[in-house]
Amino acid sequence: MKCTYLDTECDVVFRRYENKRTAILLFDPFGLPMAKATVNIPQVDIADDEIIINEYDEQESMLKALIEAEIIKDEIRVINLASSFKFNVGKLNKP
Repeated sequence: MKCTYLDTECDVVFRRYENKRTAILLFDPFGLPMAKATVNIPQVDIADDEIIINEYDEQESMLKALIEAEIIKDEIRVINLASSFKFNVGKLNKP
């Protein structure tokens, strides 16, 4: 599976965190790590088919890249951690 992130076509690799949640990694055309698309925040309740999207500073286009590649649905919910941390939660599309 592929997605375009920061104008680079990336390979999308699915893994699992220790708590069995889905992790998504992006690799550039040379096989080098480009970005970690997800974060694992165990204290946040999410469904088995949801991911917490890693979006901050240089990764602010991650949500757009995952939706455009149809990796996640475009129905997003927002969770707040503390007063200044906000994360998007996306629902994975079924393969």
